[in-house]
Order: sequence, then C-alpha cells, then structure tokens
Amino acid sequence: MLGQDEPAASFAAQRSGDDMSQSPEFNPSSFKVRPIGRASREPSGTLIHVHSDFTGALKDLDAFSHIHILYSSPKRVEPSGIPGVFTRRHGSRPNSLGLLTTGLKEMVPEQGGFHIRHNGLPDQADILDIKAYFPIEDRLKTATMPPESEIKQEEDTTCPTGRLPGREPGTGLGAIGEVRVTDGRAWASLQPRFSQGLEGLESFSHVRILFWFNRFDKAMYRRSTQCRPPYRDAPKTGIFSTRSPVRPNPIGMTIVKVKGVDPETGILDFSGIDAFDRTPILDILPYVPALDRPGEDEKIRVPQWLRHWPSWYTDHHATVRSADELRPAPIDLIGSPAPVVMASMENNDKWDSIQAAGDCPEEILIQGARQHNLKHIDVRIPKNKLTVITGVSGSGKSTLAFDTLYAEGQRRYMDSLSSGPMARPMAAPLVDRIDGLIPVVAVEQKTVSRNPRSTVGTITDMSDYLRLLFARASTLHCPGCGQGIVPADEQMILGRLLTLSPGTRFSISTPDGEAVKHHTITDPMPPGEQASILRDLEIAYRDGNGSLILEMGDQLITLSKHLYCPDCDRVFFDMTPSLFSFNHPEGMCSRCSGLGVILEVDEARLITDPERSLLDGASPWFGVLRNKKPTANWMKGEMFAMAQDMKIDLETPWQDLPQDFRQAVLHGTGDRIYTWVYQTGAQGRKGEIRRPASGIVNHIKRLFSDSKSSNRDHLLRYMGEQPCPHCQGDRLAPEGRLARLAGMRLPQVNRMSITDAGQWLDGLSGCLPEKQYGPIKDIIRELQVRVGYLAELGLDYLGLDRSAPTLSGGEGQRLRLAGLLGGRLSGLLYILDEPSMGLHPRDHASLLGILKSLRTLGNTVVVVEHDQTFMQAADLLIDMGPGAGQHGGRVVACGTPEQVMADPESVTGKYLALPRASASMNRPVPGQADQWIRINGADRHNLKAVDVSFPLGRMICVTGVSGSGKSSLVTQTLVPAIESTLKQPGVMPGGDFESIQGTEAVDNLVFVTQSPIGRTPRSNPGTYTGVFEPVRKCFASLPEAKKMNLKSRDFSVNTPGGRCEACKGIGQVKIDLHFMPDHWMVCDQCRGRRYQDKVLEITFQGHSIADILEMDIEACADLFRDMPGIMEKLSVLCKVGLGYLKLGQSAVTLSGGEAQRIKLARELSSPGTGRTLFVLDEPTTGLHARDIDKLMQVLGALVDAGNTVIIIEHHLDVIQQADWIIDMGPGGGEAGGRIIAQGPVADIREHPGSITAQYLGK
Repeated sequence: MLGQDEPAASFAAQRSGDDMSQSPEFNPSSFKVRPIGRASREPSGTLIHVHSDFTGALKDLDAFSHIHILYSSPKRVEPSGIPGVFTRRHGSRPNSLGLLTTGLKEMVPEQGGFHIRHNGLPDQADILDIKAYFPIEDRLKTATMPPESEIKQEEDTTCPTGRLPGREPGTGLGAIGEVRVTDGRAWASLQPRFSQGLEGLESFSHVRILFWFNRFDKAMYRRSTQCRPPYRDAPKTGIFSTRSPVRPNPIGMTIVKVKGVDPETGILDFSGIDAFDRTPILDILPYVPALDRPGEDEKIRVPQWLRHWPSWYTDHHATVRSADELRPAPIDLIGSPAPVVMASMENNDKWDSIQAAGDCPEEILIQGARQHNLKHIDVRIPKNKLTVITGVSGSGKSTLAFDTLYAEGQRRYMDSLSSGPMARPMAAPLVDRIDGLIPVVAVEQKTVSRNPRSTVGTITDMSDYLRLLFARASTLHCPGCGQGIVPADEQMILGRLLTLSPGTRFSISTPDGEAVKHHTITDPMPPGEQASILRDLEIAYRDGNGSLILEMGDQLITLSKHLYCPDCDRVFFDMTPSLFSFNHPEGMCSRCSGLGVILEVDEARLITDPERSLLDGASPWFGVLRNKKPTANWMKGEMFAMAQDMKIDLETPWQDLPQDFRQAVLHGTGDRIYTWVYQTGAQGRKGEIRRPASGIVNHIKRLFSDSKSSNRDHLLRYMGEQPCPHCQGDRLAPEGRLARLAGMRLPQVNRMSITDAGQWLDGLSGCLPEKQYGPIKDIIRELQVRVGYLAELGLDYLGLDRSAPTLSGGEGQRLRLAGLLGGRLSGLLYILDEPSMGLHPRDHASLLGILKSLRTLGNTVVVVEHDQTFMQAADLLIDMGPGAGQHGGRVVACGTPEQVMADPESVTGKYLALPRASASMNRPVPGQADQWIRINGADRHNLKAVDVSFPLGRMICVTGVSGSGKSSLVTQTLVPAIESTLKQPGVMPGGDFESIQGTEAVDNLVFVTQSPIGRTPRSNPGTYTGVFEPVRKCFASLPEAKKMNLKSRDFSVNTPGGRCEACKGIGQVKIDLHFMPDHWMVCDQCRGRRYQDKVLEITFQGHSIADILEMDIEACADLFRDMPGIMEKLSVLCKVGLGYLKLGQSAVTLSGGEAQRIKLARELSSPGTGRTLFVLDEPTTGLHARDIDKLMQVLGALVDAGNTVIIIEHHLDVIQQADWIIDMGPGGGEAGGRIIAQGPVADIREHPGSITAQYLGK
C-alpha cells in the first residue's frame, strides 16, 4: 500500500479516477524505435557494434569507465524473483526492453564499436541507446530493498536467438501507463492490466522510470547522430551523454524515490522527477545496488570536465517559490564588484542615423500582368520611392502587389536554391516580364496567431533577444535554497579580496579543510603577495575538484569555478537561451507547459443558484433532481449517499447546508466508503455501489484529463483559468524563472510595457560591470532599436507578455511590421497591405514617418491602402479599377495624388477631392432610446472602473487611440456578459465589472470578428455561408448526374467520392520546405480542378462544378438568378461588397476584413428578430470609400429594423454616421482605459478633451 508519510488511502482514493481505463489499449508499436547498433557474443567478450551513422557519437566515450546500454531483448514468460512491472532482465513484461549497467572494456574503432566487461547481453540484441554512467544521476549512496535472502537469483540472460517472437526487434514500444502531474505532485498511473506488477515495490526506496520523450518524437530531433552537451567546453561524448532528449530514440530514464504503492489502483507515488503531465511510461525497474551501480571495488572514472560534480545521486526539489527567497552568490559576500560602465553606447539614438540614399532613376517594370482579373496591364514602380496602390475592393490591388510582384520575387529566390526539395520550381505568376526586381519582403494583412504561446515579445523577436541576454549575463539562483550561482575564477576572487579593508585576515583551504593558507590584506598589496594568493587559490581549486573554502572571521564562504551550489550539493548546466523559453521543453514550466495558467474547476460555476436546494437545481452539474429515480450514476449517487449518511435534508437551500457537507459534495471525503442503492431496468431490480466519494471537482478533473478535445466543451463551462501554482504565472521552469539580471527576473521584464522595458534596458549600462556588459551591448542595442520602432508605431503601451489572441488586428499588423523594421536593411522592396488598419488618425503621421525612413534608407516601399493620409503622401499613386472582379483589373489613373484627383475616370480621385464631411451619407439623427445596457465599474485590463451606457436600437461607434481599451470594453466585457445572459436567462452575469443592467432586452448576439472562416484550404465563402449546398443539389438533380448515379456528396470537396483524392479536393498539393514556409503547387492529377473527370463532365448552363467555384460571386448570382435559394445568399454577399470574391476562394487567402464581412453576410441571410446585438471589430478593413458607403447602408438597414449595431472603428466616415459615440482614452495602455466622452456626434465634436473630436472637425 501507499507509504505512511501521507494519508495513503486518501491519496489513492483521490487518484483512483486517474486510472488508465479510458486510455487506449496497450499497443506495442505506438512508439517507433530505430536500432543504433547490435551486440555480438565473441570469444574475447561481448562486442557492441554501432552503425556507421552513429560512430561519431562514440568520440571520447572511453573517458567514462562505465556505461548504460539500453537494448531490445526477447520476451520470456518465467517470472523473476525481483518484483516490479518490468523485472530486471527478461521476465514477463509488455515491452522487450533491457537495461545493462556495465564497465567499458576497450574501444574497437576498426570494428565501429567497443567491448564491454559484462557478458549478459543476448547475442544479436538490438542496441537502442548508450548512456555514459554519471554518478550524480545513477549512483545512490543509500538505497533500501528487501533482504538479499528474499530475492531469487535472476535467470541466465543469454538467449540463443536474440529475436522477439511474433515481431521484428526494434520496431516499436508501447506505454504501460503515464506520469501524471497535478498540484505540484507527480505519480505513475498504470493501465489496469499492468497494475499488479507493482506488488512488492513498496520494499524498495527507489525505482528507475523509463519513459518516452513524446515532445521530442519528431524527425528534426530524431535524425540527430550526436548531441551537444550544454556544458562549457564539453566534448560530444556519446549519444546518451546528457539528459538531452535529442537522439535517434527519445527514451529517457531517471531515478525516483518511492513514496507509496497501490497495486489495486495502479498508482505508484514518487518524488524526484521533473516531467510533463501525460508522459508515457515504458518501464519501471526497482533500484538494486548490485545491478545499478558498480561494485565498491570498481573505480569510477569520469572526464576531467565532470570531476567537480558530486559523486552520488541526491534527491533535488525546487523549494524556492518567490524572488523574495533569492540570496546573493557567495562571491558577492567578498568585497565589492569591479567598477560599472558609466559610459553609454557609442550612439545614444535608438537606431542608427539614417543617411539619405539619394534619388535613383531605376524602376521596376511590369509588363503584361494578367494574374487573376488583371487585364494585361503595364506598370512602372520607381525604386527608392513610396508607391501607394489603391482602388475599390476587388479591383486587383492585392493581385498586382502580392500575387504578381511579391510572387515573382519569391519564385526567383526559390529558383536560386540548388538542391533538395526546395529546388522544385514554383509556378510563375501570369506576366510577360518583370525587370529590375529586387529582394522582396511582404507584410500581408492576416490576423495574428490565435496561439496563446504567441506574445508581443515573440512576434517582434524581442523575446529571442531577451533570452539571449539572460543566458549570457544573468545570475542563476539555486531552486533549492535560492543562493546565487556564479562561477568564480582565481582572478575574480583576488579582485574582490583587494577591495577589502586593510588588516582583514582570511584563509584559503579545500572543502575538506586541508592545505590551509593564511593571508592578510594590506594597502598597498605587494605584487608578490598577490601572486601568492593567486597560487594558493589555484592549488585549492585543483585539490578540491573546482571548489574551495574562504574563511573570513566567523564567515565560511564556499566558492566554485563551476555552476555549483554547495548548500544543496547540486551542479547546474550552463545557461542557454532555451532555458528562458516558455515554448521549449527545456525552459517551460512542467506544470502548465509554459502557459502560465492552468484550467481549474471554478466552484462558482458549480453552484450558480445557492438560494435553491440541490433537488431544485442549485448546481447545473446535477441539474434538477426532484422526482428523479435513483440510477447507477455514481457521480450523482454519491451526493445522495453522503446526505443519507450525514443525515442531511436535501430540501435545504445550498447556502444553508452545513459547511462539511458542502465541502464533501465539492471535494469528496477521501477514503471513506459509502453505499448507494439504486434501481435498474423496467422491473426495478436493485443494484448497489460501494466506493469513496470523490466530489464534483475531482470528477470533472478526471473526466477532463481523460476526454478528447472534442468532448471537453461541456466540461469547460465549469472551469476557469487560474495562475499556475508552480511558476505563479512566470511560465518558466525554476532555473529560468529565478535567474536575475540587474535585479530583475525575465518574467518581470516580460510583464513590463514596451516603454518600461526600454527604460530598464537603457539603465543596464550604468549598473553592470564592464566584463558583464561588454558581451551583451550588441544584444541591448538590437532590443533598443525594436523598442524605438514600437514606440513610433504607437505600440509602446503593450506588455511584452501580452498574448496574441488578445491583440486587435491592427496591433498584430504593426507588430509584424516592427519585427521587419528591426533588421534595418536597405536595397529591399517592402510590400505592405493596409498598414493603417487599426490605427487612430492621430497615429497615421508616425507610421508614415516609419515608411518614409525605410525609403530614405534606400528601400522601395509599395503600400496597398485606402486611407486618404497615405494616398496624399505617396510619391506615386496607382488607382486600380474601375470596378471589382471582372469589372476591374485595369490601371485607371497613375501619377501624383494631384494628378489622380484631376483624372475624371478615377473613383478614388473623386473621393480624395471631396471634403471628408461630404464623402459619406449622413443618417438622420434618431430620438432618445427607450432601452439601454448600462455597465458600472468595468475594470478589465486597463479599464479604470468605467461606467458606460449603450442605447439599444442604435448604431454605436466605440472610438479611441490604439490601446485605449475599446476591445477590453466591448469584446472582453460586454460580449461575454451578453453570452452569459443568453445561456442562462434570469441569472446575473459575472465579469470584470460591478454591475450590468439591460442585457435581458437582447435575444440574440452576433459577434463578427476578423478571425479566419476556416483553417484549411478547402474552406471557402461558398461552404461557409451554406450557399454551396444548394448548388451541389442543383448539379446532383441534373439528368446526366442521375444517369451516372452521382449524389450531392459527390460534388463536395470535403468528402471522398467525386473529389480528386490526390489533393483531397484542394486543387493544390503542399510542398514541405522544412525551415521555410510551405509552398503549394497545382495538383498534377486534376490540374487544379479539384474533382475527378466524371464529375467535371456534368455541366449547368455550360459550367462544371469546378467552373462555379472559380466564378466571381457576382457572376454566380447572375447565373443562378432564377433559383431563389441560391440567389438570396449570393445577393447578401454582394451587398456587403464581396461580389468580387470567387465562390471557392480558399479561406486562407482571405484578409481579416473579408472574413468578417463573409460572417456578417451569413448572419444577414438568417431571419432576424429585431432584438439582435451586432458587434463588429473594424469592419472597414480593406474597404474603399465607395464600399464603405455600401456597408453602412447594410448596417443602417439593420438598425432601422430595430437591431443594435456596435462598431469598434477608427474610420472617420463611419464615426460621423453613428447615432452614439463612446470615445475612449486619452492614451494607450495605462494612459487609457477611461471614457472621455459619450453621446451623439455633434456633442463629441465639441468635446475639448477628445482626440477623436480634433479629427472629426477637419
């Protein structure tokens, strides 16, 4: 049973739900293995022959006296005398792994291997891995086990064949269980069929766990033939020379201390492992000193660079939980450090001064461009100039800039690669010629990653530089005691000693107290005495294996030349950048996997109506229980059983129930057994359950961990994010999160705003010693450059750890731009897609300044834009049109902004020439609203306890500078509250506010974001809006289709049948370019048509199903004008300005604005109630002024029908047409979060504190 050091039965009861009954059956081929060598029995001993691919990894292996050999061995059925799931050698067990600890006899280079001292390996056994024997990892000083008399001697390990019956050796391994990690505790949970193998292990103090590094089961890691040990100046010594999981077979092994064993539940409780939850277990072996460590008479030899390591394994635990427990390094207790560098960097500017590149007469010449809807156009783009391409939506702007100019630049680069899969030619854009093309960098209009691991720091590359900064210059702190770990060489110690007061006496000795040398500080210190101190320090280090004792008065200071903690007798690896990455297995917190938060059951969501009784539905988990017959559902039955046992009246409201009963319902009662009698079947036969009560919280945890992602949605309603209890939200493992640089830890720096981080970086030059500052000043400079660009782009309010999913589309676009600008390159062609997206008019000047600085550096800048400020600042303005789709694709006007405005054919020129107030239709001002939604005390993110009112039945525009709190107020406060009300009518929604009223007046919510409509290339406007389904039915109803027995599903690209199976209905196949973005090429089988030939033979009015997908939506609407079911959906898409899109255009090619309007069109196609709340986030993204007028007409019609429309927007034409404006600010980040003004447009225009008002008046 479990050990007595904790409530044993209680732990078993709590974890009994974590058995493996829900896991897949044991599969011996789950993890593929690759033999790296073979054992051969020879007269002179056993030879380990290593395959030629891996012989380089044997370099310097003979520096070790002993090794571990992990091999694939034959199965045998006779049991061994030693207990354990995996008996020591060849007993009955699921996997055929063998582990041998042996002495290394001699290297045999001519045979590609080495001889070992032990003859216990089966002949021809497959070698899976080789690990050098590290005493600090493998040698236990004290290990308890049953008396030797109780252990039978093992069978002879020799085997005549060395082959596995029934399958080839080395093909695969299977998991017998998992390492589970919860609430800071780790244990092994075995599948039921293997749980009895734990019997007898309670007599052993330690066991060895063999596990599969599933996070490193990737080709890029497994193709490694040698690893790089993370030790300073360490040789590459053996594939298994370190804990690094980068190796051909990612099998790990570690020793853990047994805390308890329970074979009935299959639980092995232990300590001493730092593993991720759900790590697959391959083997469990009891630690037997006679087998696991060399004999006392055997001398253990390790390389010189490991001699300072402790000689025994020690259980290490991270006990330091906060930065308050960190202590200075021993060297910092001696004197004072060297003087700091007060001089600043050579150039105090945030980036190099920009030198004018001068005018260049060269041009990029495009002739005969006919990609997509381009009509064989010719364009000349001057180099070293700012060119803006504009035009109505769908006129061909992006086709010219990205699908022609950028695509050709990318193709030429790929063609320059000479070998490998990347040499496969890319399809050229349809153009006669492009001359003068230079290297191209594109910043496309795509939404930022929705992965919570992506942050402001990772998007801008600042996280990479910060990780490098901390890896090179920070001070490591021991997770066990908090002491600073700084290697101190002789010169460093002498320098500190010379700063002590004259007359200070000290002595130098080895750690065991030998070779004591006494010295006294004098002023001045004679050179001979300094040399004597240096010599004594060198001798003490040499005799003490890299450690010495410095005694000053009653103070004993242990110093080391290595990363070593004397208090914990622990050696650390050299710090690498991956140690500071929450996205790398080496650096991420093992509890939260680097997310900083964990999902925990929220008790407030379990009991939503405490004034009711449990019988009447106080808990949505139980539901209404009144008049329900008892069933075998123990999760509900345990509550009745506990109530019966504790004599509780379940008619009592939850809030009036005894505290101990409420606690028992939520968290269980440990190991106490309850009896539940129920009726089953129509005949009312009785059944009985006897088991402990786990409680709702533990039931949900078990179900959530065992469920697949598709089955977790119903459990998520009871869960919420909580800070990780291990890292307290720092996201890093102990070594990374406790390292400090200039008094700051990396998680603290990550929580800073861009502004604060810049100030901290500026201060490093004045607080670090020259020796420490010199190697990192270039890193600091790169960081300061990025800080400067982010400030210029109006993003200095963002925190470095701000998660990408919480960013607006405009913030994400500018962050990617800042990451590119940080390179400060010249001679490039930059192509940007609407960089003003999400920017308040106040910030346009700063962004324009950045683009002009790129131009001044000698770059050519091409911008696809609709904003008037950018168009008027262009050196060259190209207006595409005159219409969209098939009606566009021509250059309507080209020249300076003044020339375009004077061109009578240019639609853009007309809008540029008009005053802004008359450029849009003004809606009539409505009267006072009858109903309102009012929020009081909203404090989400940077909101400052704001009170705000939203009039219902009106068009509301939420404005303000970037970062002022618009999204926090609308999408993260109002929207969740409305969603909660719709899910649970009559229940007051919770959130980051004091109160909310009026939500009951809304009966439907349509939240239209800029997230993609699909993640696969098969998703398209037709499938998303549902219009493609009646189209498929139309084709299936044709006489030719019926003759061929083709059904509607045969015309689908998402299901097998009629689609091309070579490309799975995509029309393209993906080419993996390894470390570069994947490339798509036209499918050779269907030639991009997506379907099989038999399906393409069916035509409707001369068009095949593939032709329909390639048609513009506007053309499709004309084709199906006599079919109302199809025509209605297509006409709505045209109304929102998307008639130019192809019906089958891939979702991954759509901009955020296009995706948003497709979602809006789908909602508009559904019947409305007149009480719907529409929320749109910057719907004008990618829209020309003419298309904005169309969109506003659609939104105005929604309001006229009684609905409410809330728009987060910066576009002045939209703001002027709103019925109600909520202006936020005054600044971004902490400088924002307040309501500056709210009311009709006329009131906002006159408000003196509103920045938006300043631009509305222009």
